[in-house]
This record gives sequence, structure tokens and C-alpha cells, in this order.
Amino acid sequence: MNEQTNERVFNQNCSDYLESLEIQVEDGVGHNAPYRKDSDSESFYTDGPLFCDHATGKGGNVWDLAVLMNDGNRHEAYESLHAAAGIPVRRESEHCQELSERGKAEDALQKVRDHFGISEERTPPEVIKYLKSRKITEKTWGQYLAYIPEGDLGDVLSGEEIGLTGLEHREGQLILWYLRNGKPVYYCTRGLKEKQFRKASTDILEHL
Repeated sequence: MNEQTNERVFNQNCSDYLESLEIQVEDGVGHNAPYRKDSDSESFYTDGPLFCDHATGKGGNVWDLAVLMNDGNRHEAYESLHAAAGIPVRRESEHCQELSERGKAEDALQKVRDHFGISEERTPPEVIKYLKSRKITEKTWGQYLAYIPEGDLGDVLSGEEIGLTGLEHREGQLILWYLRNGKPVYYCTRGLKEKQFRKASTDILEHL
């Protein structure tokens, strides 16, 4: 996909995208969120290629909106954006496959973040002691760090998910999340006795 086509598809106005779905919104004016059937608060706003749903805290670009409009199905979101831009797409295109794999990997990272997020209740005490000795606040570690105890990763991720994320051999290490719109899209890891973070060992995730 060339740069001009990419711009037309993934940087189109949210209002134009929704209009292609026969949903009328106006930039800067509150509307009911089109992806929530119970929405009646008029807390959904668009601003060109960006949107924000103040009632739920959701927001992002037109791609994030397309994913929400398609119940999380990234293939359908990808195709709907192309349709809105008037650009045909092949279902089995290489880019679509890469998008699917990245989506699976990012979903897997969220599972890890949810399950292995650091807290004094579930994280090994030596990890908490280390963080406190480094003057890292609880707010920071709660948002940006995780820790996978040895042997526990397979309880949360499938073999495919472990391969896509590159988290194999990263148990027993601190994970530093790179977030986009509040969700992990990349990471680095470091052992408690190491000085430097190591990048994720996968080309699927996007290094911000």
C-alpha cells in the first residue's frame, strides 16, 4: 500500500467513515456513541481523524473507531475503512495478514498486562522490594510494568500467542510497556540483576 493510499484509508475523518455506515455526526458536537447500543449521554465527539467517548474514556484514531464499530474484528474493520475510502482491498492481502497477527499479539499483551500487572498482593515480594529500592512509585509500576513468574506464562497465553509476542524466555523479568491509547503495543524486559532493558524479540509488534 503506497503512502497516499494509506493516508486516504487510515487518516480519513471519523465523521466521513461513520457517514459511509449511514451514521451522521458532526465534528465538535456531542452524539450518542454509535458502537454502544445503550448510549444516550451524547458524550461521543469527533475531530477529524480522531474521536473521544467521554463517558467510557475510549478514544483514538479512525482505525480504533473502526475496530469498535466492528465488535473488535480487525479484518472487518480493515475492509470497512477501505470501503469508506472507496479503495478495494483483497481479503488475503499480505498487509491484512500482518494486521491480523499484530492484533493477536497486542491482544495477548493485554492479557499479560491484566494477569501479571504488578501489585503487592500478587507479585513476588522480591520484585516489590526491588521496585521500592529503585524509588519507583506504585502508580508507575501499576501502569507501566508487569512481571511474569517462572513457568506461569503458559497458563495465560497459548503457544501461538507466546510466539507472536516474543515473550518466550522473558519469564522472571520486569516488563516495561509501551502504550497507545492506554493499551500495550510493545515492550522491553529486564532482569532484576541486569542494567539494561532488552527489546521484544519479534518483528510483529510495532516499536513506538
